[in-house]
Amino acid sequence: MINIVPFDKDKYDEIMTRWDSIAKPLNSLGRFEEITARIGAVQGSAEIDIRKRAVIIMCADNGIVAEGVSQSGQEVTRAVAEWMGRGESSVCQMAKEAGADTIPVDVGINMEGSPKGVTDRKVMKGTRNFAHEPAMTEDECMQAIEAGIDIVCDCSAGGYRLLATGEMGIGNTTTSSALAAALLGLDADTVTGRGAGLSTEGLRKKTQVIRAALEKYDPADDVERTSPEYAMHMLSCVGGLDIAGLAGVFIGGAMNHIPVIIDGFISAVAALIAERLVPGTRNFMIASHLGKEPGMKYILDILGLEPVIDGMLALGEGTGAVMLMPVLDTVLALYSKGLSFADTTVEQYHDFDTESAGGTTVFIIGTPNSGKSAMAEKLVTEMSDPDHRIYIATMIPYGKEGKERVRRHRMMRDGKGFVTIEAPFDICSSLNDYNVSNGGRLGDMTVLLECLSNLVANELFERRSGRDEMLGRLYEDIKWIAQRAGNLVIVSNHFEIEESFDDETRFYAETLDMFNEMVSGLADKTIRI
Repeated sequence: MINIVPFDKDKYDEIMTRWDSIAKPLNSLGRFEEITARIGAVQGSAEIDIRKRAVIIMCADNGIVAEGVSQSGQEVTRAVAEWMGRGESSVCQMAKEAGADTIPVDVGINMEGSPKGVTDRKVMKGTRNFAHEPAMTEDECMQAIEAGIDIVCDCSAGGYRLLATGEMGIGNTTTSSALAAALLGLDADTVTGRGAGLSTEGLRKKTQVIRAALEKYDPADDVERTSPEYAMHMLSCVGGLDIAGLAGVFIGGAMNHIPVIIDGFISAVAALIAERLVPGTRNFMIASHLGKEPGMKYILDILGLEPVIDGMLALGEGTGAVMLMPVLDTVLALYSKGLSFADTTVEQYHDFDTESAGGTTVFIIGTPNSGKSAMAEKLVTEMSDPDHRIYIATMIPYGKEGKERVRRHRMMRDGKGFVTIEAPFDICSSLNDYNVSNGGRLGDMTVLLECLSNLVANELFERRSGRDEMLGRLYEDIKWIAQRAGNLVIVSNHFEIEESFDDETRFYAETLDMFNEMVSGLADKTIRI
């Protein structure tokens, strides 16, 4: 059992305060201020140091290429790994410019031995063809994960302060698409792309292979989709040794408090696997770019991470992650050397959103079917004019029935003057995007947030968040909205804990009760029905 020690929240706050003291408009470096604060919090220091860094590239072959899902054959994996060993591949050239070392690792190239200059952690000579049998045993899968963890532990001992992830393995957009579809509960069509340039017919065949494999191996009816057991099972059945190795890199980063940069789609799938196996790992990850593969955005949404590069990148090898490094250097130059307001005669900026906004916050709590939703909606209509109302929808729609229910309710709210924002996760980020794109209109709006029980369930069962970290983060999110919205009405459920509850349901109900009490303390008025 691996326990992740949370990063230093006090250091995070200290770094954000320091950003506010630098002679520039508040929050004017956008997400980069939050990213650097997280790096410092992970490192446990406000003196952020990312000078010693590396990109770890996991190389492995995939048996599924026998099904014709890729333009290239397995010989390309070996060739590119050899270039990496000589420092000649694409990522090697870019890493040199970015001041990063390259660490190529053979976890499963289909050859005897390993290329010169490539670290040998070979588990097997490529995975099996999952169209006919599971790609790996769970023991083989675990060996690859442990290889990734070990590499990071070695990096930690060597003084590395920032790591990036990369991969090389023909056929790995097929393995990653299969895993994304399984882990997210989405159709193969939704998450599968052309990889390194498939034709339309090739894409159709690739999708068909993935769909057939999911029907063959997916135990979602018997095993909770977000559980570690499910992640390990599907990784073994349809995954790749490179993905397993990268999952180990992310876990190793969290264990050693080294921030790890996600590259593209394959790396992101490995990040989600890591989070499902060891909840809390995502707090040590940084998203670099969005990538071209269609499944990428869904994974980053679940992880609660936002990329800062959107350049339609699809090169792989860790190139997108490496591109972020010099940008961070530029940002940190201002952080460490920029003039502070104390050094000038200019008065420091004030956050007027925080200081002057914030109308009435009402918290309505009741048992299911108690009429609390109708009461909240009536209250909002009394507090605001049409077109000055925002509804934050927090439910994840499962299946056709769930999606139809969401569609129907949204149409009903449209007729009552609500703007609906779908935000099952990261409500602050979604609301801030609305605020920015609408000229800072949030202060004129009455927000209806429904409902807290969904938010807590989403975090506990979809993201597998730790309770203490999750409660603190959600509380800060709600406080942020209360400080900026014209008015805020919040709805939540209360469940009487019964003897028949299993351990998971009891834990959820207890957690929700704790959160309800926290929010009640924040509200100007609490109504219990």
